[in-house]
Amino acid sequence: QHLQDPSRAWVECCWWLDEAGVQFRIVGRVVLAAECSDDDALRRLRERIWQRLSPGTRATFAWPAPGVPRAAASTQDANVREV
Repeated sequence: QHLQDPSRAWVECCWWLDEAGVQFRIVGRVVLAAECSDDDALRRLRERIWQRLSPGTRATFAWPAPGVPRAAASTQDANVREV
């Protein structure tokens, strides 16, 4: 719900590259580019970015929550659709 309030739409993304021993952090304002977005340009940008992703990367969006066995998601991976 916080994404619907522009004054609260700030996030921090952090990830660790173990082999390199490097941590990345990105902080910024969130703009949600959903399929139902009112902004046509934002929807088109979303579709272009999705199409540029490899099938393997797209499949990661359907993976189970952390702690859930990956095998349980095999049918979900097949459900990642083209935009």
